[in-house]
Amino acid sequence: TLKPMFLFPSDPRYSKSKPDPSFLSDYRIAKQLDPSTTCFSETGDTVIPTWIWFGWMLKPTEYQAVVKKVIGVPVFDTESYRKAHWFPRNYELIKEFTPKTIWFEGTNSDEYLEQLVYPELLRSFPSGSCLVKDFVKSAKDHWIESCFIPCIPDKENTLKVIKSFLKEKSLTELEGGLLFKQFVNIVSKETRMFFFKGKLLCKQHYSKEFLDRTQQIITEIKR
Repeated sequence: TLKPMFLFPSDPRYSKSKPDPSFLSDYRIAKQLDPSTTCFSETGDTVIPTWIWFGWMLKPTEYQAVVKKVIGVPVFDTESYRKAHWFPRNYELIKEFTPKTIWFEGTNSDEYLEQLVYPELLRSFPSGSCLVKDFVKSAKDHWIESCFIPCIPDKENTLKVIKSFLKEKSLTELEGGLLFKQFVNIVSKETRMFFFKGKLLCKQHYSKEFLDRTQQIITEIKR
């Protein structure tokens, strides 16, 4: 069985010859552990027998474009990627372990927000608070203005936060639709866990430096 190779985004200034600078350290580690590691470029064919994407989070349509361009077989096809990437696609599997969540795939017009989204928020979280995000990300860096809804019955502020989030994301960046997750006040450090084929590869507190994570992940997958 062929072991998967790692496909990194390339630096657009150098076509496919160099990795995106944001992933340079990861790429160097991957290259040392697996010389077959390579970069993807939209301007030329990439030949790689079986591969795993190691780069920016892509929209499912963007991932599909990579799949079509690369001459080789992805470990995760487009539908598998969508299922893992969009929270609603795996909610049923984990809902007993995660806060209550509802979502919408509508037009996000003012009329839609007021007549459909807001009444459903009241029914689902009658007196509580929640977070607004899309199917992948929130705008947590703008917590008060575009992420946290402290009192859903306060219709004016609730709609204000939702509209601010939509403005923050813009329609072109919105992934899937609107998603609302019950707010749970947990006081702890953010922990990120990386799995492959049902196996936990590594777990660590969130930080900007993940170099030891990269080595762990690649070593485990290549075994």
